[in-house]
Amino acid sequence: MDNRGGSKIDDKKEPAETGSYQVRFQPENRSITVPAGTTLLQAALDADVHLNASCNGKGVCGKCKLILEAGNVNQTPTPLLSDDEKSKNYVLACMSTIQSDIQVRIPEQTLEKKMKIAGMGKEATKRLRGLVHEINPMLKRIPVELCEPTIDDPISDLDRLYRGLRKNGIDTGCLHTGLKVMRELSTAVRDQNWHVTASVVEKNCSAEIVGITSGED
Repeated sequence: MDNRGGSKIDDKKEPAETGSYQVRFQPENRSITVPAGTTLLQAALDADVHLNASCNGKGVCGKCKLILEAGNVNQTPTPLLSDDEKSKNYVLACMSTIQSDIQVRIPEQTLEKKMKIAGMGKEATKRLRGLVHEINPMLKRIPVELCEPTIDDPISDLDRLYRGLRKNGIDTGCLHTGLKVMRELSTAVRDQNWHVTASVVEKNCSAEIVGITSGED
């Protein structure tokens, strides 16, 4: 069946010819060379041109419509194209095999739907960013010199560590310390004459001492 623009759509009866052909996708103006007999859908995938094919190329969803502007394809007969679409050279990409150099165009209504969906996605992303605080954990290794306990300064080793961390700019109001670190603290502070290094993970709203070692890094 001959159509406008010198393009040709045949019922898929004959075996595919040998050779390779160039396929140009508009309006992306993207081209790719593929073997004869390749489906338009596969050519689009190879060219990184997105087509909606929710049936995975089985020819039952009718969403991978293209307009054949130049060249020849063999198409398996399908009831998913109206007579009006056929008269305008519409083809289903998954049911059309390439038989020459061709040019196809993604229909305008498909592009409009794609842009609308993309816009909805961007808007949703903006809304989520406004609702969710970004979490960026950061590990700091902080050397701390502690004062030895005295009669006048009898606070615990942990309180002594917190005091040293405050001097280094750490907000201890939201600081947590696990049981493992608390068990290691007494030995660590005395091994190197009250010099230790605290590993602190800072998040947006809290911090935690995740490690304690003797001496300074």
